[in-house]
Order: sequence, then C-alpha cells, then structure tokens
Amino acid sequence: MKPPIKFALVICCAAILPLLSSRAATVQVRVGAGGLRFNPQNVTIQVGDAVQWSWVANGHSSTSGTPGNPDGIWDSGVQNSGFVFSHTFSTAGTFPYYCTPHGSCCGMIGSVTVGTPPPPAGAVFVNANSATNKVRMYNRGADGQLAFVGAFDTQGSGSSSGGLSSQGSVTVTSDHRYVYAVNAGTNDITAFSIQDTPIGLTFIGKVPSGGIFPSSVTTSGNFLYVLNAKGTAANITGFTGYALAY
Repeated sequence: MKPPIKFALVICCAAILPLLSSRAATVQVRVGAGGLRFNPQNVTIQVGDAVQWSWVANGHSSTSGTPGNPDGIWDSGVQNSGFVFSHTFSTAGTFPYYCTPHGSCCGMIGSVTVGTPPPPAGAVFVNANSATNKVRMYNRGADGQLAFVGAFDTQGSGSSSGGLSSQGSVTVTSDHRYVYAVNAGTNDITAFSIQDTPIGLTFIGKVPSGGIFPSSVTTSGNFLYVLNAKGTAANITGFTGYALAY
C-alpha cells in the first residue's frame, strides 16, 4: 500500500462554459402575420434564450412595456417587411410588449414569459486520452440530454493513440465531490474537485500511478485503486489519505 498522499490546491485558470449558454435557444415570432398581431402572441422561454421577431408586414414595432407605456427594455422601432430584430433575456419574469402604432388602437400586443432552467440531474465525465490530456464534462438533464460544460486540463498526457481498453479511466467519488482521471502517457493520476458556481472542475494535483500505463481507476471508501496495465510489473496500486472528505 502506498503511503498517504496529499494534494495541494491549485487555483484553476481554465475557462468554463456555463450551462446556460449551452442550452440557449431562439424562439421565432412573426410580426404582422395574419393581420395586426404577433404570431405567436405569447411565448415561454428560459433565462438565456432569445426571441427573434421577423416582419412580414409594414409599419409595426416590437416595443417592451404596455401600449403607451414603454419600459425601455427593448424597442425595434417601426419597421417594414423583411426586418429582423432579436432580444436575449437574462432574467426571469413576464415581459409584455406591443406595436407602437397598433397597440392601443388595435390590441397588437404580446408577452414573453421567461423561466429559470431546471438544474441538471447529473453529470457525465469523459477522459479524452489525448496528448495534452483533458477531462470533458457534460451536464445531464432530467430528460437525459447532455449539455457540454468544458474540457479541463489534467496537466498530464494520455496515450494519444488507440483506446485504453478499460471501463473506468475516470471516476467520481461517492460523495460527488471529486473526479480522478488516469494519464496513460505520463503514468500519473489527476484529481479534480467538482464545483457548482460556476459549474466545472478545479485541478487539485496529480501523483505517480505506481506503474506503467495506468488505464483504469476506481474508488472504494477512502481508497483509490489504479490498474497499471503495461510493463514487466503490471499491477494494481492502492492509495489512501487522498483528497476525499467523509
């Protein structure tokens, strides 16, 4: 058994893509379609999404607020057929809007209801096994869809060619606080902590794997085990006392 190991905390400088941007969508509204109206009149989106208004008739606007009472959030101005205008919504709430020439007289109004996206149901981590190795993180929604968060540098190297012929080149601790990944090319193991704000991984440190070509890693309680698959002394090395909090 290896002696206890300690990882020194290192501040992560990698850029992290927020979940919000990976889920952003654009909803279409036609201005003047079927008469003096917005079609659809009322839309529901999530924070970070955008609404795009497309003019199919002349002499209309998309102006936030209520007829005669603009609130200054957005205003397309009066435009003609073929014009396109969009607005991205960064806060939750209900936002009424109207057509300046036809809101008061003809009821040409609409609304955008903005909700907060649901939290992810879980996460998926993938060991890239690349020359400059990275762990790719995806958030998993309640419907099973994956949203890319970012690729986080292990500060080690993968094998760069072929696969590792293993099931678990990256593992998550049972308390969902730490991720460990093998670096088959540099014969070491990288530890990350999982952070919630912003969502992503923070590099903690790395240690030698205890052999050649680490291809699989797993945890059990306070122990971490790594399979070193090559060399004359292929082995399973165990570690204890690493950065787990129980």
